[in-house]
Amino acid sequence: MTNSQMLQMYDDFYQADSGSSRLVGGLGLGLPIARGLLSAMGGFIHFESKDQQGLHAHIAIPQGVADDRPCIVLNHADQACVACYFKPERYSCDEVREYYDGLILNLLEGLGINGYQTHNFEGLLKLERSHNLTHVFIAQSEYEENRTYYEELADTLQVVVIAEKEFVLDNGSKLFMIHKPFSALSVANLMNGEMGVRNFVEAQSKGRKPFSCPGVHALAVDDEEMNLVVAKGVLGSYGIEVDTCLSGREAVTRCESVSYDIIFLDHMMPGFDGVQTLKKIRELQNGAYQDLPVIALTANTVSGAREMFHSEGFTEFVPKPIDRTILERVLRKVLPKRFIQYGETSAKKEIPENNTPVVSSSEQQETFYSAPGMTEHEETVEAAYSAEVSVDKPEISYDQLAKAGINVELGLNYCGGDDNFFHEMLRMFYDQSKMKKAEIVSLYESANWTDYVVKVHALKSTSLTIGAESLSAQAKELELAGKRGDANFIHAHHTALLCAYDELCTQIAEI
Repeated sequence: MTNSQMLQMYDDFYQADSGSSRLVGGLGLGLPIARGLLSAMGGFIHFESKDQQGLHAHIAIPQGVADDRPCIVLNHADQACVACYFKPERYSCDEVREYYDGLILNLLEGLGINGYQTHNFEGLLKLERSHNLTHVFIAQSEYEENRTYYEELADTLQVVVIAEKEFVLDNGSKLFMIHKPFSALSVANLMNGEMGVRNFVEAQSKGRKPFSCPGVHALAVDDEEMNLVVAKGVLGSYGIEVDTCLSGREAVTRCESVSYDIIFLDHMMPGFDGVQTLKKIRELQNGAYQDLPVIALTANTVSGAREMFHSEGFTEFVPKPIDRTILERVLRKVLPKRFIQYGETSAKKEIPENNTPVVSSSEQQETFYSAPGMTEHEETVEAAYSAEVSVDKPEISYDQLAKAGINVELGLNYCGGDDNFFHEMLRMFYDQSKMKKAEIVSLYESANWTDYVVKVHALKSTSLTIGAESLSAQAKELELAGKRGDANFIHAHHTALLCAYDELCTQIAEI
């Protein structure tokens, strides 16, 4: 619009094109009506226009405050002095840089913290010298550029890394970590001393409206039995009936004879992978499964993952180990509304706050033995899923597990906070270690890097499920090396991975 039109556009009955041959109808009352509604709500509207480049309308409506008591309170905020360091030049978009700057400043102001922001390492050093800092918050990439400095800094104050979902700190690190996406609540929890992942997840879960999905029949496909046990436990807690299988080809065969409401499909499997499996399922019965929700299970939740999985034909994706918050969002999004029942779950195998089914011994026997036609694999998964720990079983020392390099809090979180289920995952991890190690060794000796990547990728996921962050990180490095074809890196670090794997399993067995 021209400047002249902009000046007149607020007038009643004004039309920019009022000629008899005009293409647009109306009386010119739309904008005055909109302005009247906005004014009644205490808001306003304004426009920006550049000739031949379109018109931008900006609407502001003030939000009322129902309760002025703070929803997040930081204890002793006046005693905190925080430095925040990230490099904005990593982002090419001005809007992104401005967003992060605004986010940090609003967090500091909203929590009432005395804080400072710097965009370079020299600025951080200056803040350290000139202020009595209590906390330093840094981005993952900034931490990785100077790990030694931050580990030494952590001797005198709290250093917090804002990291991607899969990032893990080195074993023995004194730093704290908050995974993205983070919020003021996670920052406040950490600074208030509630630093555990489990505490934060539980705090979040209390605000979620409980729901169940009775009547949903799901298929979970993964080449790792541990992942299937976890999937069966988590999905079962929502009242979902879950079948499992270990390969893509078996999944296609199942879908030929069984009608499923949703499929959870491992993205990386040896041979017949998740993408190939998905294409075959979509082609079944002349395309009858074109609209079936198929969810990718993946341990590689990199930036742009959603777009990648959508382009491959997946409906959505859920990270491994399974994140309940993301899973619930996906279930609500992809399942028909008739399957979502709000209120306390009424499933027979109910798991209100964890992943272990609450059933009696007699119910276990009925569940385990009353399913004719079970494969040997399904019996293994069902047995682990329904395992009830004997009252005579000796307690596992979590202190000893921590000394062995296991983040118990993280492992418990992935197991829904249930000790028995966590114990069962530790046992399963150990029991399968010889076979898994032999597979990795065989692929290494034959230089089959394609399947080698799949197997170390699986080890990355199962290690993280029990909280073995260091082993998971080592496996991830070898996975990335295999993907980029760096055989020299694999040769240099393969043995170290196996030694770490052996050492961890030995310590688990002793504990």
